[in-house]
Amino acid sequence: MPRGLALVYRAFRLLDPVLLAACLAGLLLTGADGGALVVCLLVWVFGALEYVNYFVVRLSYPLAEWFALVGRRRTPALVRDIAPR
Repeated sequence: MPRGLALVYRAFRLLDPVLLAACLAGLLLTGADGGALVVCLLVWVFGALEYVNYFVVRLSYPLAEWFALVGRRRTPALVRDIAPR
């Protein structure tokens, strides 16, 4: 991965949790209710899981092998790509 692009992804790695926290706080403070709240929370959970999948531990595996492979706690490829050399 080119150095400039790796720097951008390293910045995303730091910025994403801040944005997720701010969005969750905003969602809960706006007073949304009913179906809109459920949909928004589901979208937020999806975003949080994607952050974990890309920057913490790999979660994406074929469904038939998911339970066997997710326990291995592999480092995501993106984390390996953006590691300083």
